[in-house]
Amino acid sequence: MKIYTKITSERASKGQGGNDFIDIEVKGEDGENILELNIKPENDQLIISGYVIHQHPQGKRCEQYLRYKVDKTKGKKQKMDL
Repeated sequence: MKIYTKITSERASKGQGGNDFIDIEVKGEDGENILELNIKPENDQLIISGYVIHQHPQGKRCEQYLRYKVDKTKGKKQKMDL
């Protein structure tokens, strides 16, 4: 399997510095998304949320939601239940 990624920053392309958030999409060789992530700062933490997308053996498309808090000052990862 081949994996393709595309990361773009409109602000960076204009030389305007950083962004308030980052969206990341990872696509499989068929062009379908297999991972979607959103990363944004909140207080002294980074919030990473998104979906892992896969094909169920019975042919159904499945999405698994994930959300993590990363403490920027201490480097701790915490999985959150929503």
